[in-house]
Amino acid sequence: MSFMDKMAQTLNKVGEKTSEVANTTKIKMDIAKVKSNLDEKYKLLGELVYTALKENKTVDDQVQAYINEIDILKAEIANLESQLGE
Repeated sequence: MSFMDKMAQTLNKVGEKTSEVANTTKIKMDIAKVKSNLDEKYKLLGELVYTALKENKTVDDQVQAYINEIDILKAEIANLESQLGE
């Protein structure tokens, strides 16, 4: 194998590894964004429940809506994390 062939092969491997690292970084950033959104939903849910209990109100539909949103975000995080394991 000539020097140029070895150099091309090495550069190809470096390019593949760089692409893998970039993809992993993007997925980790996506996970961080979804987790931030999840934290915000938990906060809003807590505020809603606190206010409802303090004012003796029922907010079952609103609570269920937040629970559904939280479940969707958790599933999205699990999906992204599974992509990291591949």
